[in-house]
Amino acid sequence: MSGYKPLSAGARRAKLLSRIGAETNKNELLEAQVLLRRAIGNELTDRQRDCVQLYYGEQLTMQEIADELHLTRGTVCKHLQKASARLSHVLQYSALGMHAEQSRDR
Repeated sequence: MSGYKPLSAGARRAKLLSRIGAETNKNELLEAQVLLRRAIGNELTDRQRDCVQLYYGEQLTMQEIADELHLTRGTVCKHLQKASARLSHVLQYSALGMHAEQSRDR
């Protein structure tokens, strides 16, 4: 046995939010969630979006996703990794733009 232990749904969300640098401030968290939803819809491939939705939304394991989408577990893992990297990149630039806009408004 490999010792792999799937993360709980709460731990998955916390990990994802920590990757985008969301502060604990409620407004920032809500803004981050809106940005995340937009980025998922606009920036990911269909397959990446499916994997993200099933993993984070439906809370399926990677193996369950692999079985449902007729992929290997490794392929699902790669889709999730690439989606995470893409979202992180996009959201970092979105956050920088938002902070610059807020600074100008002050």
